[in-house]
Amino acid sequence: MKKWVAAWVVVFLTGMMFFNNVDLEKEVYWVPYFIWDKGKDVIAMLAFLAAFPRSKGLHLKLIPVLIFLLIRLLWEPLSNVIGWNINDQRAINILFCLLLLVYIIIFSTELKWPNSKQ
Repeated sequence: MKKWVAAWVVVFLTGMMFFNNVDLEKEVYWVPYFIWDKGKDVIAMLAFLAAFPRSKGLHLKLIPVLIFLLIRLLWEPLSNVIGWNINDQRAINILFCLLLLVYIIIFSTELKWPNSKQ
């Protein structure tokens, strides 16, 4: 557990210190910034999951979020392979609908609706 939390803190703070002091207008920093920006979210989710090792129910509920974060991390290289623009409107709509589906799944499993038997 402590390893993931420590990894997240190190990655987050190192990235903040580095990218706040460089000129992001230069193309040489775009790829490292992208990897840091999207990767820190995946590491944060893994650290959160590691913080609650005995809560299987919580892990199952957060796996869709982790999958979405991984898709988000892999989207730019995947879009280059497919040949789409990274800001392609269809792709953004698909990712938004995927995120919406993740939230619907999580909320529907969490909400306990009263029985409507009359």
